[in-house]
Amino acid sequence: MTANALHQATERIALDDLRLMPLEPDDLPPPFENYEPSREAALDNRAMARHGFPGSSEERFQAVGRIGGYMREMLSSVPSFGSDGADFMLATVAHLFKTPDGVRMPRMKRLWSHPAASFPARRHSKF
Repeated sequence: MTANALHQATERIALDDLRLMPLEPDDLPPPFENYEPSREAALDNRAMARHGFPGSSEERFQAVGRIGGYMREMLSSVPSFGSDGADFMLATVAHLFKTPDGVRMPRMKRLWSHPAASFPARRHSKF
C-alpha cells in the first residue's frame, strides 16, 4: 500500500471506528495471554489531558490535531513478577488525528516519549 493509499484509507476512519482498533485479549503476545478485559471507553482530549502524562492539556492535544481516541484496559488474572516490579495491567489505545502531520509533529514525539510510554508497540487493526 502506498503512502497516498494509506492516507486515503485513514481519511475514511470515523471516531466511532476507533473502538475496533485497540488490541483484544486474543491479539496480545504470549506473556500477556492471561489478561482479561476490565474497562474500555472513548478517550476525548479532555480525558487525555486529565489522566495523561504531566504537562498534558486539552489545548495541547487540539493544537496537534488530535480528534479523539478509544482505550481498552486489561488486567492480569495471574500477575507476573519481574526484577523491575509486577505486570498486572495494560492498556491499548487508538488515536485519531485531523491529518497525518499531527502524528509526526515534534510536539507529539515529546508527548509520547514520556518514560511511562516506553514499551514495545505493535501495530494492529481490525479493518
